Order: sequence, then C-alpha cells, then structure tokens
Amino acid sequence: AGLALAVLALGPGGAFGRFASLGASDVSLTARLALWRASFSALLDSPIFGSGPGSWNVAFGPHELGPHLYEVGHAHSEPVELLVELGVVGFLAVCVLGVCFLRGVARRVDVVDHDQHTAAGFGALVAVLAVVLQSSLDFPLRTPGVGVPFFLFAGVVLGSFDVAATRGARWPGF
Repeated sequence: AGLALAVLALGPGGAFGRFASLGASDVSLTARLALWRASFSALLDSPIFGSGPGSWNVAFGPHELGPHLYEVGHAHSEPVELLVELGVVGFLAVCVLGVCFLRGVARRVDVVDHDQHTAAGFGALVAVLAVVLQSSLDFPLRTPGVGVPFFLFAGVVLGSFDVAATRGARWPGF
C-alpha cells in the first residue's frame, strides 16, 4: 500500500497534484458548489420534511443562481438532493437505514473462521462503500448501470456473512 501511494504521489506528474489545483480554475467543482449552495437555500424553504421525493428540480428552480455550463437535472450529490427532497427527518431516516445495514453486516462477520463467502462479502462491501463515497460528489445510484449492481452487491454482503452471530436475535442485524 505504501509503494502504491508513493507511486501516486511521486509518479509522472504526481497524481496527488490534481488535488492541489482544486479551486476557482476547476469548472466542475465551482459549478457543483453553486448547485449545492442553491440546493441548501431550497432546503431552507422546507427543512423538516423537504419538498417531496423527486422534486429537487422544482425546489431548486427559484434558488438557481444563474446559467450553468450544462443542463441541471440533479444536485450532483445524493446526500444534498436527499436533504432537499426528504428534509432533515427523511435524510436521518435514510442514514438510520444505512447504519442498520452496516450494523447487520458487523454482527454477521466471523473473522476467526472465515471462508470464500466472507471474502465475497468483504469484496461486495468495498464496492458498496465505494459507491456511497462517490455519491457524495455525484449521482451514481440514478444510473441503472451503477444502481443495479450496487443493490446486488448489498444483497451479496448480507448473504455472504455467517448468520450464526444473529441467532437468538429478533431480526437479523438488531
């Protein structure tokens, strides 16, 4: 891992050099920041329960700050869009579901007696977490080519780990 990081940092052109150049010259980032500022203004119109599922465009319209380089159909951030559409209450409910998923996975992991199912589960969990992290800066779950495998991997994660740890529980994961 150290060698890979060294190659990225010191390699041709330094891959980490891109992060140093983020700022006013990065059109994609500045456009997203403008979308997010306007989205948070839209959130303030209905902060508790949001504007309703699928209504980001309607809620965002009055707060739009000006012309964009591309057509705006989403917030370019799943969490920001969920906040506007579902409000704080709905967003917290989605977060609770995510925590329950991770808690259910943690309760099923058997690191002492692992097998290929555990390895498949960890691989699928890495894929799920990668999509979750990437969704903070984009909208991958709205793309069927990403959303369908995401939920497939989520099912593999829950099905791969040993359920012996959940015996006696009222419901797996609780």
